[in-house]
Amino acid sequence: MEKQVLFINACVRSESRTRRLADRVLAKLNLPYEELRLEEIRFPFTDEQFLKMRDRLISGHDFNNALFDHARDRGHPRGGGYPR
Repeated sequence: MEKQVLFINACVRSESRTRRLADRVLAKLNLPYEELRLEEIRFPFTDEQFLKMRDRLISGHDFNNALFDHARDRGHPRGGGYPR
């Protein structure tokens, strides 16, 4: 299986120097990559209650919860970042 890179793109400026650097690194790696653009994701408000819920889900192996959608969908060689 060929390696694939997960590029977590946190660049929001149209003239981002970081993006130009990332493009050079990706070109040098010469591997297929998947891009996850953080500006397109709506993250939940994270407070103590949220963290307790997340920990409870993890402890109960409830990885089908929507909270883990991005982790599951990442094409991990064993079927996703989190088990189903």
